[in-house]
Amino acid sequence: MVKIQNGARQILLIVALLFPIACMVPLVPGCTTSQQTTSFNTLYSLEHSTVTAYDAYVSQVIKGKVSTNGLPEVSKAFNKFQSGMTLAIDAVQNSTNAIAPTALVVESQDLINLIQQFSKKK
Repeated sequence: MVKIQNGARQILLIVALLFPIACMVPLVPGCTTSQQTTSFNTLYSLEHSTVTAYDAYVSQVIKGKVSTNGLPEVSKAFNKFQSGMTLAIDAVQNSTNAIAPTALVVESQDLINLIQQFSKKK
């Protein structure tokens, strides 16, 4: 008998539960929005929320309401996010099944958390 570790057991359970759903998705009638449009909308929402947080932070720095100490680190993280966003948009343009990569979503959340950390009042 083969022993399955807890992590592998959970993965097998998730795959077993999601496989029938994944097989049924193409059978759902009435979808008029293309996958590519959905992907672009998802990427737009992710970028919009991230850019809005960054712009608000920079605005607070300019107004002198928060310290400038975190600006280099936040800006570096923002540039890294933007590079990832460019790659994700290229992927969507070349593949109608591309979605926002999990790593990009994590980068966005990390950037927003970093902004919150440095947004404490002087």
